[in-house]
Amino acid sequence: MFRSEQGHDANEARRTLMGAGAMLAAALLAACATPRTAPPGAAARVIAWSGRFAATWTDPADASREDRASGRFWVQEVDGTTELEIYSPFGQTVARAGAGASAAWLETPDGRRYEAQDPQTLTEQVLGWRIPVLRLPHWLRGELDAQPGSPTVDSGWAVVSDRAPGEAPRRLSLHWPHQPVATSPRRVTIRLALDEADGAGSG
Repeated sequence: MFRSEQGHDANEARRTLMGAGAMLAAALLAACATPRTAPPGAAARVIAWSGRFAATWTDPADASREDRASGRFWVQEVDGTTELEIYSPFGQTVARAGAGASAAWLETPDGRRYEAQDPQTLTEQVLGWRIPVLRLPHWLRGELDAQPGSPTVDSGWAVVSDRAPGEAPRRLSLHWPHQPVATSPRRVTIRLALDEADGAGSG
């Protein structure tokens, strides 16, 4: 479970993200969102990615109900710590999250902060759908085993890339769990379309 420094109102954060998804118009994604880029003078090991996302997930209590969200994202990796920001289709920050080897945190625009050891559990509890925060930089770098269109199973996710292993992808499809679980209706699908990677060639 997670701990909130300013209360446990996770439902409000979920409603914000779901409402943002409902307002999505594809033409506005590129025009209205303003995610951050890597800070000037950042160290060579800093890599940042930005792009668009679309997520669908089932309600844990009702497998027939499917929720959706869309918008933009920004991911940065710094010395083993990953930071993630999620934006509405119109550029408003919906959530900021960070994770390292043993701790994770998530902040919502109203100032609430949540903490846990597992970032996937944390994002699921607060936003309603899990996000593989720590694994995202690996997949965005193309650290996958399968050829384009075939899934790589990693950390319980089936990851499908449009590029060969070792090549930075332009699109990723993430599916959790990687195979159906008869005792659980929970399902998450996240589709990412990459715009840019700042510092990817820094070595």
